Formats: sequence, structure tokens, C-alpha cells
Amino acid sequence: PAAAPSTTRSRRSISPAIACSIGGLQHIVIFPRSSSALPASEIRALVDWYVPLRDGRLGVEEAFVFARATKRDDALVQIAGDRARSVARLLKTLAAADPVEVAVQINRLDTPRPHAYEEVRIEIQPKCAQTHSCCGAPSTSK
Repeated sequence: PAAAPSTTRSRRSISPAIACSIGGLQHIVIFPRSSSALPASEIRALVDWYVPLRDGRLGVEEAFVFARATKRDDALVQIAGDRARSVARLLKTLAAADPVEVAVQINRLDTPRPHAYEEVRIEIQPKCAQTHSCCGAPSTSK
């Protein structure tokens, strides 16, 4: 006689899907028009934003600093570079004993957007992204 079909089912471990969103990983520094000097109020705001990220559960793995300038304005490109490097130096100083990789990028735009040129944007890659623990403890089950 033929063997009866098996009625046992395999039990799979299903991991629950967790969606989370991490806010506050970007910061805008505003510079005075035609100046690369970092204002004291912006230094304070940057410190107040960065230090809790650095010392909190997220940590800081990398920082990306972006500035913008019009392609055809060499003086503005120079100022944008000086601004971005100034912010990058401050971030490296704030990293304390735990060095952080800081990348600087100058975006050269074709269209004039004067209001955007006074801004330097910072984006942080949190350390918790490496350990998959940004939204709680990492899973130990496999």
C-alpha cells in the first residue's frame, strides 16, 4: 500500500517587521551673505544638535557636509567651499575622542538660487545603522 501523505507542517520562525523612522539627522547652517565666517549663533545651534546625537544611542558614524554655488561664479564656489570646510572642521572637533569621517561636497548649480547658497546642509549617518539597532535592540534570533 502507498504511504499516507504527511499531515505535519513545518514550523517557521517569522520575524516581525518593524518600521521606524529616525528624525533629526539633518541640520542646516546659515551663513551671512558673501561670508564664510561661521556665526556664533550657528556654532551654538550646531553643537546643540550634534552633541546629543554623538552621545546618544544613535551615535555618529559619518557626517556629510553639502554647500551650493552657481557654476559660473568662481568667487561663490570658493566661499561655498570655505563654508563647508569650516563646518567640517567643527564637526571633527566635536567628534571628541571618537573620530568621525566627514565628507564635503560642493554642488555647482546651473540655475541661480541665491537663498540656497547661504545654507550648508549636514547629514549624519548614525552608528546604529551598522548594528541595525537604531529602532531598538538588534535581533539575536536567526
